[in-house]
Amino acid sequence: SVNGVRQKPDEPTVKFNFASPGLHEVVKRYAIEFFEKNPAAECISMSPSDGGGLDDSPENARMGSISDRVVGLANEVAEAVNAHFHRPLYVHLYIYDAYSAPPTIKVHPMLIVEQAQGFNTTDYTFDELWELWRKQGIRTGGVYEYLDVFSWSLGFPALARASNFEYLGESLARFKAQQRLIYCAESSRSFGANGRGYYWLSRLLWRVDERQQTGAILEDFTQRAFGPAAAPMRRFYELLERHDLPEFC
Repeated sequence: SVNGVRQKPDEPTVKFNFASPGLHEVVKRYAIEFFEKNPAAECISMSPSDGGGLDDSPENARMGSISDRVVGLANEVAEAVNAHFHRPLYVHLYIYDAYSAPPTIKVHPMLIVEQAQGFNTTDYTFDELWELWRKQGIRTGGVYEYLDVFSWSLGFPALARASNFEYLGESLARFKAQQRLIYCAESSRSFGANGRGYYWLSRLLWRVDERQQTGAILEDFTQRAFGPAAAPMRRFYELLERHDLPEFC
């Protein structure tokens, strides 16, 4: 229930009632059946769906924080599928929104934990929060970046992180130093405004030290993409990506 009102199954933000008798067994059976039907799969997500709706009943509160409940269920699933199949299988979780806070319980070694670059509901900084989660035993971690969300940028130039080379270069180097192995990003098809950024990032995700060659990578994109029109298109992108101009000039 949320605020004392039982949620209906067809509501868009309905979530698990972690205190419901038998729920954990149902979820573990579901995960085992998933891997049986998808023998090539190596990972299953146990992150709650987006939005609110997490149960705040006294029964759930007695189970610990929302993070404890989410991690606890994911731990049980990881234990069950690895015991059943006797091969490495992973369970995926986000550090996000209502379950941003570090859990008080240990994280199963077969959990993949990605930290969202937004919607941090704690008082910790992004890096502080990661270190607190790592202390709970994360072995495989990563980041979920927001390169360009259309509802935020509306496709306009210089408003998305995808074309902010200084920010992305610094953050990628930091993520590598923090031993994050996975990088996922929410993006839109804004190739007009952010095409060079997408190309540049695809190079740096293989070799972060290539950020020292940013100029050469951007020129490579312009030459390969536009050929004889490279010179005017270079000026076009340099204008688009300026952050010191009045908005929508």
